[in-house]
Amino acid sequence: MWLFLGFVAILGLASPAWAQASWKDKAEAQKLVNEGLKHDKAEAWQEAREAFEAAIALNDTPKARYYLAKALVNLRLLIEAREHAQAAADNPRAGWWDRKNSRELLKKIEDSIAHITLRVPPDFQGKVYLGDVPLSSSDFGSRLEVNPGTIRILAESAGFFPFEKNMNLRDGADETITVELEPEPVDTVTQKEEEATLSTEGSSQKTWGYVSLAVGGVGLVAGTAFGLMAKNTRNDLEAACIDDVCSENQRDAYDRGKMQAHISTAGFIVGGVGLGLGAVLLLTGPKEAEKEAETARWQPYVGPTGAGIVGTF
Repeated sequence: MWLFLGFVAILGLASPAWAQASWKDKAEAQKLVNEGLKHDKAEAWQEAREAFEAAIALNDTPKARYYLAKALVNLRLLIEAREHAQAAADNPRAGWWDRKNSRELLKKIEDSIAHITLRVPPDFQGKVYLGDVPLSSSDFGSRLEVNPGTIRILAESAGFFPFEKNMNLRDGADETITVELEPEPVDTVTQKEEEATLSTEGSSQKTWGYVSLAVGGVGLVAGTAFGLMAKNTRNDLEAACIDDVCSENQRDAYDRGKMQAHISTAGFIVGGVGLGLGAVLLLTGPKEAEKEAETARWQPYVGPTGAGIVGTF
């Protein structure tokens, strides 16, 4: 009795997921398997694959796994096919015939998978792509499994021309690829760096040239405005003072006129320096930066409470 119960318990623990599928799921899965076989017979391998995958999702059986592995083989996806053939061959619930077919298919797959060994220079610091998949440094020099067919190898490293090679791998091919990088001419690398530097420096120089012109313009406007105010204040004092002798009541007006005159003088000095510096910066700046610098627009302004510049980039 205890032996029988232990045997039942072992069977329960070992039962695969497909044994737990409902009768409805099993019926639908079988329908999908039959549909996949029709596609397989018509050599519509992708449609067959999708049907078998849907069947396995409902009821995972060794037979469905075997059929899926065959469809993947026909699609030249041998590495993916091996997983399903292995699962079918190792399933204790598989019948003798299904297990035999799965093992034969598995042997065929393993013999057909191609291999590539990539060798890179000892000081290689770039990236290598096998198809669209980037490789890690631990893959360099290792024997890598790949599906047969056309494959592209791309290696890139700073200061070198890209290395690219397209290969058509036959079944069971075992190839070694040595990545050979040709350095870019020093003049080319230097020229690229200089162009980037000149572009940045030229753009900055042109921008500061326009800023200087704008500041110079503000200085001239401010100098003119405060000069006119100083002249008006002087005229008022001449009218109020007799023989250039002013009373103490005119002290504030005198101080105000003196301040306006100083600001006017400073404004003209700043205006002259700004215009001169701006002209030098614009005339000596690289031609390549002109178009970018022309996007800057500046406009001086003077108001009742002060002066300044406004601009857009």
